[in-house]
Amino acid sequence: MKRATTTKVSVLILSCAALATACTRSASNVELGARDQVLHLGNGTEPADLDPQITTGVPEDHIESALFEGLTTPDPKTLEPRPGVAESWAISRDGKTYTFKLRASARWSNGDKLTARDFTYSWQRILSPALGSEYAYMLYYITGAEEFNTGKLKDFAKVGVKALDDYTLQVQLKNATPFFLSLLSHTSTLPVPQATIEKFGKMDARGTQWRRQRAPERNRLLPHRQPADRRETFSLRRPARHQRGAAGQDRCL
Repeated sequence: MKRATTTKVSVLILSCAALATACTRSASNVELGARDQVLHLGNGTEPADLDPQITTGVPEDHIESALFEGLTTPDPKTLEPRPGVAESWAISRDGKTYTFKLRASARWSNGDKLTARDFTYSWQRILSPALGSEYAYMLYYITGAEEFNTGKLKDFAKVGVKALDDYTLQVQLKNATPFFLSLLSHTSTLPVPQATIEKFGKMDARGTQWRRQRAPERNRLLPHRQPADRRETFSLRRPARHQRGAAGQDRCL
């Protein structure tokens, strides 16, 4: 009798332990984020591409904004433009000429310098008629940009964007455009790496592998499927050299 009672108690204890284990709740993204200091962002859907001069969707914008940096970046509270790759700028009295001084410390993720010529190349690329960028019109405020994009102007040297030296970029507008600085954080104006693009094809070729090549683990975009709600999230590590300050993010999810 005593032995039977002991056996029943043992079974009850094991059953309770198994039940407790089965009912243990997995940590939420909020809890994991607080523990690991990782900010989790739901992206809604899988990105169609990660070429900032071709994509037009919000899911792509979320990721591209973490991968690339424009001349300016919006203040997180006021959304007013603040320095990005450009550390400062001067505007002419008539409001049509902008001269940007770029950070000498700006680097691509492979360590190469990011210079004013990267911006002239990138803006020539998005304005190239063959690329067929839907957001090319975002640069139409620049002298000659619309004419070049529509094929009326063949020589990009006549478009109002010039690299005066490695760290000075000058932009000439058709008219004074008060919101132009804010425009420069839009994904369509972001710089793209010439050497990497041309390693996989022509400047104005669409759908090449330049943004899909394998990279070291710390630089790769990794999709993770969350089993609880089956949403797509993304993990992205950025090299420290690309960050502007100590408060920059280390990973985007």
